[in-house]
Amino acid sequence: MIPRFSPAKAVARREDLFLSRSDVARLTGKTYAAVRSWELGRYAPLPSALRSLAAALECKPLDLCLTPTKADVEPEPAADGPVTPPEESGERGHVYDRRRAPAAATSSPSLAAL
Repeated sequence: MIPRFSPAKAVARREDLFLSRSDVARLTGKTYAAVRSWELGRYAPLPSALRSLAAALECKPLDLCLTPTKADVEPEPAADGPVTPPEESGERGHVYDRRRAPAAATSSPSLAAL
């Protein structure tokens, strides 16, 4: 499992060190906008940027990631047994099939009707 970047942990670590976003940008060699995007959760840093961010924040890269829980690693089995795919159970899936849609939904209006 690949650990996910945690913006909250990065912000907390930066604030613990009394660094501004500009300071972190300068230390990592990235732009202020990139650091801001990471901290707002818009983007996750690439592995190389995560390493430089961790170095700037004086921690390990994994310290800036979410800690996987047991539920993330081992999903619990369903309480009612194994799930049978719809095609094996005789049920129809809820997939929209355009070929089976009413004619009004599939035909486009003609110019004459306008």
